[in-house]
Order: sequence, then structure tokens, then C-alpha cells
Amino acid sequence: MKIILLAVLGISAGGVISAAVFSFLTTIGIVNRIAANTRCGQYIVLFENILVAGGITGGVLSVFFIHLPFKTGFELLYGASTGIFVGCIIMALAETLNSIAVFWGRIRLRKGLKYLVYAIAFGKMMGALIYFLF
Repeated sequence: MKIILLAVLGISAGGVISAAVFSFLTTIGIVNRIAANTRCGQYIVLFENILVAGGITGGVLSVFFIHLPFKTGFELLYGASTGIFVGCIIMALAETLNSIAVFWGRIRLRKGLKYLVYAIAFGKMMGALIYFLF
């Protein structure tokens, strides 16, 4: 009885946390922004389904140990996908808070904003690589 109660409690807590994460993603409008920026509005339901499937897959793989014969390739794909996902969330949140516009105005940047964004992304990527490799 105790094991059943713990299993139900664990699944319920996981459901609450995942609902909070997905409501946060909906609030900042990440799916809508990706669909608008890629001009693929007709595929918004597909984007949402992929987001949910990725959340479920990531949760299952982080809890259960699964032996994969093609581990290195999967790790590369998983790492790249996770980086893209986190980058999209950060950019959507920054856009929602208008922090880029404020930063742009404060440093009086008139040209080359895309290079600034590339530099920030490259720095983030290099920092993550250094952290995980060393």
C-alpha cells in the first residue's frame, strides 16, 4: 500500500510540475513565436505535440536508465536539441521582458544587433562546452 501511495504521489507531483512548465511556455508564447518566425503557422499543433513529446521523453530518460547502442550519436542529438530549446526559451523570455530593446538603447547600438546576438549565443555555447568537457 505504501509503494502504491508513493507511486501515485510521485506521478501527481510530476504532472503538476510539467503543467507548470508548459503553462510558463504558453505564457511567454514560445510556440507562437517559433511558428511566426519560421512562417509555419499551419504547423503550430505539430510544434506543440513535439514540445510535449520532448518533455515526456526527457523526463523518462532522466529517471530511467536506458542502455542505447548508439549512445554517442544520441548524446550529440540530445545536447544540440536541449541547447536549441533552452536558447529559444531564453530569447522568448528576453523578448517578453523587452530586455533586448532596453540593452540596445543603453549602449546606443544602431547597426550590428544580429552580431551581438550571435556573440552572446557563441559565448553561451563555448561556456557550456568548456563546462561539460573539463
